[in-house]
Amino acid sequence: MKLAVTAVLCTALSASPSLARAADATEAKPGKGTWIVTEVGASIWNASWSASNADTGRFGRGGIDGAGVRVRTGILFGVAPGFALGPMAGGDMAFTRASTELCCGKVSRVDTARVGVEGAWWPDPNVGFHVHAGFGLAAAATRPDDAGRKNPGVLGAAYPSGSYFTAAIARDVRIGPRTRIGGVLRLEADFLAGDDGPAAYRMHTFLPSLSLVVLTQ
Repeated sequence: MKLAVTAVLCTALSASPSLARAADATEAKPGKGTWIVTEVGASIWNASWSASNADTGRFGRGGIDGAGVRVRTGILFGVAPGFALGPMAGGDMAFTRASTELCCGKVSRVDTARVGVEGAWWPDPNVGFHVHAGFGLAAAATRPDDAGRKNPGVLGAAYPSGSYFTAAIARDVRIGPRTRIGGVLRLEADFLAGDDGPAAYRMHTFLPSLSLVVLTQ
């Protein structure tokens, strides 16, 4: 009986490393393969704007700030050990206030959409810490308050477009063989411009955000 128990224990112990290696092989490692990335969170919205009117020669500067919600999604393809690259798309809906009234109203909301490419780097694929950087195209729509709707100013309702740049740091943990969840701290900067007849305007935004991130394979 003792010999039988000893044999079973020895067999189990010898099999443990093999089972661990098998489990490790089936676990999807960050930076390898193809990952679908989804971010949902909140942002602090800050912008500086400038506007001019060619007919009147009037020129103005001001600021817009507020807070909003955001969502981003995309696909990251592993292209090298610990490094992934792929397309990303997302948007913000920010409820804002303008520091300076623009003609007859103020900006009460700004919606921004972005499409671009992003890279992610895992210094150690066995650890869920990673850094991101990317760039692409951006477009925004500003919404005026009630007074601006009746008699909109230069930026009461505007549709500037341009480019954006982003950088982020993230940390996630494995919750399944092919699913990871964590948080991401992201900074985004938009450089937008537009015109409305004789009126021309520029808007530069800076958005820090904190989001929940889910990676699935």
